[in-house]
Amino acid sequence: MPVIGLIQVGYHAMADRYAYVPLVGIFVIISWGVSDIFSRLFARRILLILLAATVVSVSVIVSWQQVQYWQNSMTIFQHALNVTKNNYQAHQGVGNILFSRGNIDGAIAHYMEALRFKPDHAEVRNNLGMALMYRGKFEEAMNQYLEALRIKPNQAKVYNNMGVLLAKQEKMESAIAYFREAVRIDPDFAGAKGNLQVALQVQENSTRLQAR
Repeated sequence: MPVIGLIQVGYHAMADRYAYVPLVGIFVIISWGVSDIFSRLFARRILLILLAATVVSVSVIVSWQQVQYWQNSMTIFQHALNVTKNNYQAHQGVGNILFSRGNIDGAIAHYMEALRFKPDHAEVRNNLGMALMYRGKFEEAMNQYLEALRIKPNQAKVYNNMGVLLAKQEKMESAIAYFREAVRIDPDFAGAKGNLQVALQVQENSTRLQAR
């Protein structure tokens, strides 16, 4: 969501855009100062022109190098990891990309690294839970979901994921309870509604088979 940014908080305070306006005055001072120095000491425009050309050339090279980091989300996050420390957001970003690419083990590694720097990040806990679930580590996944809810209660997506986890273990009654809770929290959660319907159908079919 776009904001005016009069007050910068968290990592947004490090954004380059907040330096644009303040740097205008600094560059004006530098340009006038250099011009004045050269006019007094050397009185030769050629030196000032050469200096300006050098500065422009260096700026072009540096800008070109920076642009390379903006090829895609992965290169941005990887660059952030290279130039910053304890950057849980970059680890989370890399983990999300690796997860979407099917590199579950790589995603788990980055999620765990993100939690090492910020243990109370509920979203990362949820994402790690999903990755662990894909690896068949159901107990560890459930622990991450529970921790995510402890940090930030009433998350419909976490309850839905817990329902999916229990359904995979054929614990349909418990799964249904979690799907219902997800729908209660977010009545417009189509995924949870669909999962609830499927779980209810599976439970009904199972009951019919047992009755025969």
